[in-house]
Parts: sequence; C-alpha cells; structure tokens
Amino acid sequence: MITPEQLVAMLDKATGGDPWYGSSTMSLVSSLTAAQAATRPVDDGHSIWETVLHLISWRNEVARRLGGVEPSPPLEGDWPEPGDATDAAWDLVKAELADSTRRLAERVAAFDPEAWSRAVGAERAPALGTGVSFAEMSAGILQHDAYHTGQIALLRKMLLAHEAANASEDAYGISLRPITRENVRACALLETNEDHARFVAPNAVSVAEAKVMPYLVPLGVYDGETMVGFAMYGRSPKDGRYFVVRLMIDARYIGKGYGKATMRALVDRMRRLPDCDEIYLSYVPGNVAAETLYLNLGFEKTGEIDEDGEIYMRLRLDGDSQGGTGRTG
Repeated sequence: MITPEQLVAMLDKATGGDPWYGSSTMSLVSSLTAAQAATRPVDDGHSIWETVLHLISWRNEVARRLGGVEPSPPLEGDWPEPGDATDAAWDLVKAELADSTRRLAERVAAFDPEAWSRAVGAERAPALGTGVSFAEMSAGILQHDAYHTGQIALLRKMLLAHEAANASEDAYGISLRPITRENVRACALLETNEDHARFVAPNAVSVAEAKVMPYLVPLGVYDGETMVGFAMYGRSPKDGRYFVVRLMIDARYIGKGYGKATMRALVDRMRRLPDCDEIYLSYVPGNVAAETLYLNLGFEKTGEIDEDGEIYMRLRLDGDSQGGTGRTG
C-alpha cells in the first residue's frame, strides 16, 4: 500500500512539482490568461478553467471524507461554473488549486492509520467514488488528477496552436475560418472567373465532399469580415500524406494577392499538424497561374500524375521558403 507520506509527496508533485508522467497541473496553467483558460478549444468540451475547478471540487470532497464527512457529490458541484472570466478570478482559482493540495495533504497526514482499509460509503457507486477503501480513494484522486491534467495539456496545446495560426494568418492580411451553417451560403455563392472556373470545383461540391469525407477541412478565406475565397486541406486516409485539396478566390478579388496569402497561411497552419513534414497538392495541366504560384512558394513537381491527369507537387517543410509576407506579389 502507498504510505501517507508517499501520497502527500505525489500530490505535491502532481500539483506543482515534477511528476513522473510529465508536466504538473500548475506548470500548465500558471502562464495562461483568464481568457485563454476560459476558451473551449473543442466546442462541446470543457475549458481549462472548468477542468481545474473540477479537480479542486473532487480534491475537496476527498479531503472532507478523510475528515469524517459522509460521501456525497462535491459541494462545489461536479463541474462548477467558472463565472466571470477575469484575470483576478483566474488568479483566485489557481490559488485555490494550491490550497486544495494543502488541505488534502493535511487530511491524508492526519488520517487514522488503522482506517485506510475501511470502506468509503455503504455500497459501490463509481460516479460517486464509493464502495472502495479509503486507501484506494486517496490513490484514486491522484489518478483523477493525472487524467485531467493530461486533458489540460492537450487543451493548452490546441489553444496555443490555434492562437499561433491566427497570428500567422493576421500577418498575411487574411484569416482562415471554419465553414459553418452561418457562413456556408456565403461560401457557396463565391464564384471564380471564367479563366479559373474550369480548373476548380464549385465550393458547394467541395463542402459536400467534406461532409462525407471527415478528414477534409473546409475553410473560408476572410479579409476582415468579408469572405474572399475558399480553401480545403486534409490528410489522405490511404497513405497519410497531407494535401491542399482546394484553393479558390472569388472573381471580385483575383489579382490582389489573396491566393498567395492564403497558401502561406495554409502552410503555416498545416506545419503544426502531427507528422506533417511535407504538403502535397495537384493542379490541372494548363493552369499556368496555379503552377506559377506553387513554384514561387517552393513546391516542386514530384513526377506523379493522378487518375484525373492532375500533376502532383510537394513542399518539404524543413527549411522551406515561402518568399515574403502579406498580399504583395
């Protein structure tokens, strides 16, 4: 059995020390702003702020049980509501995380050594964490911490990558936004000019393809609040290669540098994807404008031709050069 001294030491490490599995909870959240902590990188998931409150609420509940209180759902709630996302409120949450460590450590240290094998509650209830021994519950709260700290690490990585991508796109004078029910009509109404129309599928077709092929990511190209074009990328389920699948600029905005800016922003976004060290695309023979653009951005012909006769190109991301910034050129 883990000794009380070991439990306290592992709890301290999990909160702000050097746990064996990697980053402590405090090291992951201490540098985040309130706005970052309150953001939900996954729409139907929890924020980092909510996850930290969840950790605190269950630590406090375990401490109360060790102090002799009958088990119940946490008094603060299972997933407490964060309230106003101010920096002052977030500082209080981080302080409370440290305080919850101290309170729980004190309860563990003061617990009756003869009672560790005694059952928590009258019967097994997994959602409530009862029907196990006090020793198992106390070790379990460390497992609970590690599980949710892993979630915090992933949410933080997603959040910072998204911010970095947005900052990169801003540098190019455009932004790339998901196609949603709010902007899908505007996307479908975009049309390229006659010279380009024979080389690129209508946006409605592209969006429909993304609906049935979930590995495709359709994006609106925005200048401010105006959608000026459309792009789509994805990872092939056949060979794992990353592709820029579609790029189109509305006829009203062709010749203003949006195509080059969009490609630069796409490359910056895709280079942050797992195992993305090369980006592929293809173009229809005779599409001189596309060929010239891609060559100028550092893409090279691979010698491959797909079943539709399109010519493959590849950009190696190690030391690639994209030739300048912004929409110039």
